[in-house]
Amino acid sequence: MSTRLLLFGSFKVHFACATYQWSEGDKAPGRMSTSTTLDQVAKFKESRISARELYQCWDSLINNYGHRSVTFDKDRLSAIAGLARIVGEALQDQYLAGLWRRDLLEGLMWYSSSPTMARGLDVYLQNVRQRNYVAPSWSWAACQDVGSTRSSDQYLRRITHRATVVDVGVETDSENPYGQISGGFLRIRGKLAAMPTWVMNNKRSNCGEWSNSWFQDLGPGLDCLYIVTDWIHNDRKAGLDLLVVMLLFEIEPDGETRAPDVRALLLHPADGPKRYYRVGTIRSKGPRGYELMANWFKDSQEDTICII
Repeated sequence: MSTRLLLFGSFKVHFACATYQWSEGDKAPGRMSTSTTLDQVAKFKESRISARELYQCWDSLINNYGHRSVTFDKDRLSAIAGLARIVGEALQDQYLAGLWRRDLLEGLMWYSSSPTMARGLDVYLQNVRQRNYVAPSWSWAACQDVGSTRSSDQYLRRITHRATVVDVGVETDSENPYGQISGGFLRIRGKLAAMPTWVMNNKRSNCGEWSNSWFQDLGPGLDCLYIVTDWIHNDRKAGLDLLVVMLLFEIEPDGETRAPDVRALLLHPADGPKRYYRVGTIRSKGPRGYELMANWFKDSQEDTICII
């Protein structure tokens, strides 16, 4: 692709290069979002920011890029391969289908937000099994429209991991680790619990309309439980009773909540023993949210599973 682009839109002419972008009518060119990433890489090399801050920057890039469309889904990773290589060489970290090995647990907390999401869990799972392969279900690249819940302040606080990555790998279509992939797995050890069915039935959830979330207001205050799914739903459908929750990590409390915020994955069984698809995420806020999720896992033993 050319380093300088002149784009003729329906109403305006646009110009873009590696550093700036400009549209007809703009007073001055604006800096491209990728330049922020390159600036942060330079700061990291000069020891002016930490590795965690550079991971945060990558996450912001994905949050921006994840809402954009590509002509061919298979190119979702290839389109940012150049930037991924620059960041990877700076971090000296392993690149895994859009995520980083040393930031993997935190990186799993992306969410899908496309208006074209599958209507119903059964339809979503059918799409996963029959799709043209782009990435494993635990990678944001597997979905057409994604965002991130990672905030610059919260995720820079102390994080306590409650799960351990045992093994992880991707199969690339070539020797380029940043390009297209044809397979991948994540073997992870942690506590598992059945997803409580009352969460989907509670009157405070988003029921009766198509939504990709269940929200539990545990007030007073900001205490809540927020579940985001990779499909949209409007009532209870077949398969929800098979959902499993895996505890990932806790974020150090701030002065207001005085309790850790919990992060977990929502999983659905795949073919084969102890094999799962990632189908969503769960976040808690405040003491009541923490206590509620802690009760889910109080009788759980750690187990090793494989997410594909």
